Amino acid sequence: MRCLSEVSAIAALSSDYVTVCRAARTAAFFRICICAIVFALSYLPYPAEAAGWSFHDAVRAAWTHDPTAPALSIAEQSARNEARAARAWFPGGAIINTQYLDDHFIGSNQGYTTYQGQLSMPFWLPGQGSATERNALANAEVARANGTMARMAMSIQLLDVATAAATEQRLIATLTTEKEAAGAMAGQTDRMVIAGEAPATDRDAAHAFVNDLEQQYDEAQERLAGYRADLVKLTGSGEVPDIEAIDGRALAASEVGRAGMDVTRDPRFVYAMAVAKASDTAADVTRHSWMPTPSAGIQVVRQKQFEALWDTSVGVQVNVQLPSRAQYTPRLMQSVRAQANAERDLTQARRIITDEYAHTRNRLSTALAVQSDAMARCAAQTNRERQVRHAWKVGETPLIELLRTRQATLVACQARDTAQVAWHAALIRLMISSGQTP
Repeated sequence: MRCLSEVSAIAALSSDYVTVCRAARTAAFFRICICAIVFALSYLPYPAEAAGWSFHDAVRAAWTHDPTAPALSIAEQSARNEARAARAWFPGGAIINTQYLDDHFIGSNQGYTTYQGQLSMPFWLPGQGSATERNALANAEVARANGTMARMAMSIQLLDVATAAATEQRLIATLTTEKEAAGAMAGQTDRMVIAGEAPATDRDAAHAFVNDLEQQYDEAQERLAGYRADLVKLTGSGEVPDIEAIDGRALAASEVGRAGMDVTRDPRFVYAMAVAKASDTAADVTRHSWMPTPSAGIQVVRQKQFEALWDTSVGVQVNVQLPSRAQYTPRLMQSVRAQANAERDLTQARRIITDEYAHTRNRLSTALAVQSDAMARCAAQTNRERQVRHAWKVGETPLIELLRTRQATLVACQARDTAQVAWHAALIRLMISSGQTP
């Protein structure tokens, strides 16, 4: 009763959340909701924690097998290398220009020969080097956030497969128990028919019920085999991760349990924020690149001419291309458009994630309520089936009534199994959305 009261309290909070969210008080209310959920979860029976294949191990194995992980890691490292390269004194390498002039090539043969060489270096415009470094570091953060977001998407995909596989495992266990009980009932019916204590129609109905259970069992085994194949593709192992080991204690120890659901911690929001920052730094680079890079250096000219008084001269050479609005404005406007698009995506991401958090918390509250109701209904149906079975044995109830009761009990207990897995999955999804891998 205490657990049911807590679940009812959570359901009430769920309805209140919609109103509070519209009033822009989402963060504070989420803290209250998470505390209530943790308090309710503490009254649920916890399964024994498995020492084998945990969900965290499965996520780590899946990320190792994901072909996008190395590419994202290389992208981050490449951006950091670009940032280190931007700390150089010059934005480019030295420019060497040499010339040789000789009048022998035109047949005059007057002895006019000229050797000319230039060595110049390009220079950063004011603030251009530091802006380029900041842009490269921002791109590295984008790559890191993209990796975190990809890991989140992969974790949710793995959670969906693991949830379905765990549900099938529970259904198979329930069907196995039911098959054994139904087989014993069919055997007893056969003996009663042989003894003339029951009609042949009872035997047909009992064996039809057993055959239906066999069909359900085979179909569940087939579905489980498919989910195991999906797990092999994701993690390299067909073992189903134990998601039921993650319970209210894990939520209480997490950042969600301590501080509530914060939109800014969601990997998708972090990625959108990183992209917005990178667009700002890219626009800053464009503003500091208002003209082509100038260069300066030395020039040496040696002239071999008949009776020349000065045959060698040294000077300074400077190359500056004046700024052009036709070249600079389009690049600047492209950066401004990228900034506007990034801000739009950031605003949309905040709205989508806030709405999804509401649905995720409501899903967890509903899963808790459904799990409690399903457990009570399964227990009630099991008790009723026990009474009807006793009445059938003493001849007070026909077999068809017993079969109806057993079918209703099976459906109720299957709903209990599904709900038992569903609330653990909703809890894990809640933690994944906050940027954590339980």
